[in-house]
Amino acid sequence: MPIDKISEIISHFIGTFAITDGEGRLREQTDGFRHTADGDIPFEGHDTATLLLRAAYEAVGHDPGLTPFMFSALAPGWLQDAGMSAISNLPTVVFRLAAPDPVHAGLLRIHAPHADSAFSLVPPPPSAIAVVSHQINIMSDNDIMLSGGNADFVDLAAFDAKLGELVSVADTLTPAAMGNPLTALLDAPAYFATIAADYAGRGETAPQDATATTLSGNAVLGTTINGVAADAAPDFIALLPQYFQDDDTQSDPDDAPPPFTDIDGSAHTAAALFDVEDGHFVNAGGNLIANEVAIVSQPVDAAVIAVMGDVVSLAAISQVNVQRDVDSGHNAPVSPTQAINAATVALRSSVNDAAMAEPTDVLPEIWGVTRIEADLITVNWLHQYNFVTDNDCAQITFSGEDSYLDFGGNTALNQVSLLEFCQGYDLIIVGGQMINMALITQTNVLLDDDHVTYDGDWPATVSIGDNLIFNNANIDFTGVDTYTAMTDAFANAGNALANGGTTLDAAVAQDALFAGHEYLSVLYIAGDLINVTSIEQTNILGDADQIGVELAALEDRPDEPDGPLTITTGSNAVVNLATIMEYGMDSTVLVGGEVYDDLLLYQASFIDPDADPIGVATVPLANEAVAFLADDMMTDSGTADTTFIAPTDDAGASPDVMQTVLA
Repeated sequence: MPIDKISEIISHFIGTFAITDGEGRLREQTDGFRHTADGDIPFEGHDTATLLLRAAYEAVGHDPGLTPFMFSALAPGWLQDAGMSAISNLPTVVFRLAAPDPVHAGLLRIHAPHADSAFSLVPPPPSAIAVVSHQINIMSDNDIMLSGGNADFVDLAAFDAKLGELVSVADTLTPAAMGNPLTALLDAPAYFATIAADYAGRGETAPQDATATTLSGNAVLGTTINGVAADAAPDFIALLPQYFQDDDTQSDPDDAPPPFTDIDGSAHTAAALFDVEDGHFVNAGGNLIANEVAIVSQPVDAAVIAVMGDVVSLAAISQVNVQRDVDSGHNAPVSPTQAINAATVALRSSVNDAAMAEPTDVLPEIWGVTRIEADLITVNWLHQYNFVTDNDCAQITFSGEDSYLDFGGNTALNQVSLLEFCQGYDLIIVGGQMINMALITQTNVLLDDDHVTYDGDWPATVSIGDNLIFNNANIDFTGVDTYTAMTDAFANAGNALANGGTTLDAAVAQDALFAGHEYLSVLYIAGDLINVTSIEQTNILGDADQIGVELAALEDRPDEPDGPLTITTGSNAVVNLATIMEYGMDSTVLVGGEVYDDLLLYQASFIDPDADPIGVATVPLANEAVAFLADDMMTDSGTADTTFIAPTDDAGASPDVMQTVLA
């Protein structure tokens, strides 16, 4: 029967909507053109493919081409060409870096004692690291300025000779056995014994009036400043001379004139280039000489380490400060120079007692052994050396307006930052010896003899002294090693692996030491396990200034608004900063040979106050001795013909920090 009009309209709308929707889904109609759909596509059956379940090639590892790797203590050609003598002939050390051997190195065999068969994988071996960095700055900034008067300057050769004497004193104070740290790889026990003996006897052979302190063992732990225990190392930023603390050179940007463009396109402002503070300023010091090293590492480590040979573990810090500050020609008070040796050594467990797991009887059911047919090494050999002379001679006549004369203000900086991370294992078996050394040698030498004169009654401020000589060393170990005698089971396992074995006996893999482990990761090293970090930092600064100022012209203009006179000849900062942070794990070390384990700290200071001792001082934590080095250098002592070449570690046969650029 016919439907009513409203129902017909609704049905028509629904039908139109369905047709439109169908057209859209079939893409029969698109904007801009139309196309005719292909007919039905026939689908034919496909045969089942056979999958290849075995790789056509065998993974044999990657050879980076670093085997063998050679370190030599010979001076590079450019250094010899520069007229500097060759470095002491130390032995060339050759050893193999850990790189996968096509047959054995890096082989991991998974062994399940209750399974019918075992299977093998070839993962990459642990990383081997070798970093050798030698940073050298040599600068001579000896300025001469004559703007009036008849100057009678002392020959600069006298200052060079005096600086050379101070370097010789530092050489005498510094332990000489550090040398090339890679010589430890030739005979680690002998190297250990030599350093220990040298540190112990160095205080006895130091100059009579020097201050020297030697500590060993647990006495080294904590913070020591100038031979005295302290709560924490000082912040050297807060100790910097006032010259570096002041920020008076910043001008108000609202008062600055509009910028202009230099010939090279650089934008400047007149205030930045020419405007100075009210008054007259002469700076002949203000030098910043610094070395900095920061190493954070996570070496190859394990909760259990079995060493077939000897274990050599040594952390040693040597810090030496030598200074001379003889001032004359003025009546201004002298700000003391601060000489600080600060060392912090920390040794902490990697286990949080509150988070220790409950004892369990679970033992490993499967284990994997990775083999390395070489030495596994981590070597960081870093040497930083600064030699700067800033011996200025100036005869100055001021006549009006504001002025700023800067003869110093030099900066010499060496800096290294390293982050090094390696794998961790449950068990490491070492076929040779295990060597772990952290060595820091820091030496500062400062000559700051100044002769300053000015005439008249014009208001003047003379800043002489106020130097900072600062050594700061920080060795922070996480992970405590506990040594025990080698057991027969682990010794047999080491011998079996040395003879080509690829797995462990269940008596070792399921030892009570591994309780709580369901799977055991094992690393076998056929050679030695070596972790050596050696940092040597040396600063030598000569800042002997002769400044004469005539103020008669200013006094003749009493109505002019000229500001006061400020003379700075000291305010030098000579800084060494070294940090070694090593994150390992608490380990039980089974040793088949001997154990050589010690902590050593040596701190020495030498002050040569031929003049008023007010000019030199140390922090109140130690009593610094005084010594007479030579006659007053402000007199002509016949040294005009003396020549002095910047010492670069190469003068003499001793492999000392003061003698060997590449050590």
